[in-house]
Amino acid sequence: MAELNAYYSKNYFIDNLKKEWIADLIISYRAGILPTHRREIENGLREKKFFGVYTTNALELGIDIGSLDATILSGFPGTIASMWQQIGRAGRNYDEDLNVGSISFIVPMVNSLHLYYIRNPEELFTKSHERCNINLENPYIIKAHLKCAAKEMPISIKDSKLFYKKFDQAIIELVKDGTLKQINNKYIYNSTDKSPAFSVSLNGIPENDFKIIINKDDGSKIELYESKNYVFKEMHPGAVYLYMTEPYHVDELDLEKKIVFLSPHKEPTYTESLVTTDIQPIKSPDLSKVENLINVYYGSTKVSEYVKSYKINDILSEKVIAIKNLELPPIEFETKSVWFSFPPNFINDVEQKGYDFDGSIHAIEHAAISMTPYFTMCDRWDLGGVSTRVGSEQSLGWPTIYIYDAFPGGIGISEQLYYNIIPLLKKTLELIKSCRCKEKCPGCVMSPKCGNSNEPLDKYGAIYLLDLIK
Repeated sequence: MAELNAYYSKNYFIDNLKKEWIADLIISYRAGILPTHRREIENGLREKKFFGVYTTNALELGIDIGSLDATILSGFPGTIASMWQQIGRAGRNYDEDLNVGSISFIVPMVNSLHLYYIRNPEELFTKSHERCNINLENPYIIKAHLKCAAKEMPISIKDSKLFYKKFDQAIIELVKDGTLKQINNKYIYNSTDKSPAFSVSLNGIPENDFKIIINKDDGSKIELYESKNYVFKEMHPGAVYLYMTEPYHVDELDLEKKIVFLSPHKEPTYTESLVTTDIQPIKSPDLSKVENLINVYYGSTKVSEYVKSYKINDILSEKVIAIKNLELPPIEFETKSVWFSFPPNFINDVEQKGYDFDGSIHAIEHAAISMTPYFTMCDRWDLGGVSTRVGSEQSLGWPTIYIYDAFPGGIGISEQLYYNIIPLLKKTLELIKSCRCKEKCPGCVMSPKCGNSNEPLDKYGAIYLLDLIK
């Protein structure tokens, strides 16, 4: 979105106001751009060379960009902690002699959590910061850290206390796949390649093992690395990808060599991938309970995400021009999930009232995910969800809603939801009831990431169902 907003602004100044010199002073910033480009932008901000920068939360903290005159938050950033951190980027060098202050704005978007805070603005100033999630036993994170550590210094068994319970299993797997080599009682990094740290992403768990080659108009090239998950969803064949506000078209995705080729995109269009998801518990749940008539579970699950198609949208009207099919293998990973099941008789109760049961649980799934950041430090994009009329064997076949951590191994969000499931569903009910739309909207039960194009959804069926368990 940072790239897209910067792209819109630059074109507005060029096409509508005929002020190209201002457009040249507008830039975008995010984690996925090259380090050299990021340093140029950071230096430019400190030296006041830019009129404005559109950024993700990559500029939120930890980077010295001096003091800004103003910040405009494009919607509520997801957590109270992030909100104050982003607001605090302005006004750090207040000059008493000049009596020049700073200002911050929050411009809400059509989003469930944003609209919740519009209706309850006092909570922005009175609510405590959210709980931070840390999963010290995520095997994917531990293995990534171990191979980076082994590159710098051989690892010994004594180091197990630094890596918690999963150390032994992680070492076994890294030796088995050839990443580490055992010499006496030490483990060394078994490669002459560059540091493995270059392939370890700081903003995601999957490794950045796909090479991205962007061919520019002037003949030069930009080379990046991204994860399989990101490539399949954002750089599939035919996708339009923005890099520093410049649009590029994905010409080829070579799955065997793990290379993506892009060239300049000249059409006024952008793309959105459509993802469908299957989920299954792997074993018996780690935790389970019965609360307010519903069965609640927490445990390990296998998630399969299928990027089967994508939409081509007009960049001005945002209308869908076409939907194209894709043939990509599934993205499969194991993660942690919370899931809750409704008694089967609820199906008849809901449908006898004239509501769509499938649409009702689908609406609850969307709204509950959108309200999750109210309880724990995360973004709705850190989660995925599936609702099904017929649940798994572990759920006794009852209608079930799954909410899963969208990262291999899990990052602790769904575990927090297990302990807060009834407060979450009460907030979800409050959100849906307070929305004034007639049927559905992005402010209550629609989701921007729904792979089923937000169908079916039954807002009033969701209210009736949640009322049964409140």
